[in-house]
Amino acid sequence: MKHHVGGGLAVVALLAMGSAAGIAAPAHSQVAPGWVRAAAKSPAALTPVFSLRRLAGPLHRQVAQRRLVTDLATATAVTGPESLCLDVRTAAGSTLYAQRPQTNLIPASTLKVLVGRALIATLGPFQRLVTEVRGGPAADGEVTDLWLIGGGDPLLSTAEFSAAATTSGRPRAGTSMEALADSVVAAGVRRVGRLSGDDSRHSGPRVLPGWLATYSSQLEITPLSALTVNKGLLFRARPVVAAPDPAIHAAETLAELLAVRGVAVGATGAGVAPLSAALVATAESVPMADVVTDMLTNSDNLASEVLLRELGRAKFGEGTTPAGIAALKAQLADSGHALSGVVVADGSGLDRADRVSCDLLADTLVDDGPEGVVARGLPVAGRSGTLVDRFVATAAEGRVRAKTGSLRGVFGLAGWVDPAEPGNGEALAFAFLANDVSGARGAALTQAVAEILAAHPQAPPLADLSPLGSTTTTAGRSTSRRGAIE
Repeated sequence: MKHHVGGGLAVVALLAMGSAAGIAAPAHSQVAPGWVRAAAKSPAALTPVFSLRRLAGPLHRQVAQRRLVTDLATATAVTGPESLCLDVRTAAGSTLYAQRPQTNLIPASTLKVLVGRALIATLGPFQRLVTEVRGGPAADGEVTDLWLIGGGDPLLSTAEFSAAATTSGRPRAGTSMEALADSVVAAGVRRVGRLSGDDSRHSGPRVLPGWLATYSSQLEITPLSALTVNKGLLFRARPVVAAPDPAIHAAETLAELLAVRGVAVGATGAGVAPLSAALVATAESVPMADVVTDMLTNSDNLASEVLLRELGRAKFGEGTTPAGIAALKAQLADSGHALSGVVVADGSGLDRADRVSCDLLADTLVDDGPEGVVARGLPVAGRSGTLVDRFVATAAEGRVRAKTGSLRGVFGLAGWVDPAEPGNGEALAFAFLANDVSGARGAALTQAVAEILAAHPQAPPLADLSPLGSTTTTAGRSTSRRGAIE
């Protein structure tokens, strides 16, 4: 087991060798040097010049770091040598603690940190995903064929769905299908012969081969498509089920909204729009920074997979999962990260073939920074997203911002710990992964790591380490309260 910690205080031992009462004049001197006499008259002379107290800041940091190392090592000691990694950094990237940081493990949903960072680095925070409606010109309000063309926007939704799919008590972010229907009506369309959904922007299987069948049956993921409305769910059904064809489902949803607005639609289906089809209406997503925030906060598996394909299209012109994986790895390599042993099989972390290290996760967090897009999109302990019910009434509440990761036998947490007092202290980046652990043990480990990090720094108050203050008595003598360390 290898732990990396900061430098020691060897120089302090040398400095502490000065007189406990101050610096005495040499024995052969008749008169003490002027700087000694001046020091004797100063209240600060109550603290010897070569005292540990004059290194209060470094001493405080050293004590706190040793406590951090001890607590983290103790908390993780019973875990097998190949099943855990942990990496803790300062915002500047300096390592405070590392345990097997380069061991590649199953990351589960912490993989979304890498996907989110790659999206922002490649597409930019202001990029918007555009859904189009195209068709022939309306003659007397009638259009023979109309196509709803997917633009890779995973947030297309109706107001009814957004209100039902609340997160942390608030409606989910969404690209309004009602607004799109209004735009179609505003274009003069009154009758449509056939309305088809076109999701040809992306290609590839709707369900990846490495996923367990239970992921679909339990709605952890729905069929992949560049055109998905309401997360591809028939949410009015009881029980809620996934639509078998997302493109057809999207066309049916738009047809319903048009019918409410007085537009008659003869039939719905799926198809590819011809290049000659005229633009009728568009719907733009929120900026990419907000799309990534929604994906991270809610650990949206569908969004991460669709956006991975969009990443591949942006980088290599192919809206496929393999192209997205290649684009993700290219972004990581361009950022200077070593990828030896790293395996990316999907964008959500559902595939148990995925392998990443805590070192890579921590590097990516530091690249983004504590105020970066990814950092701002992470769930907050006890407050939002997948952490809304976790770490409540602990030091981590409101201060740990992290992406969770959970599969059978897999636990992960990667993100930031904010200082207890805003503006006083430095945020810490951390990445923690544990594999092959029971549910109870994994949950306890995750809880312990989060709480230890939130408790940092643990050391005597700086006031007890700083140079001794003084007061003047009525007799003119200086007095002082002595602390525990001098």
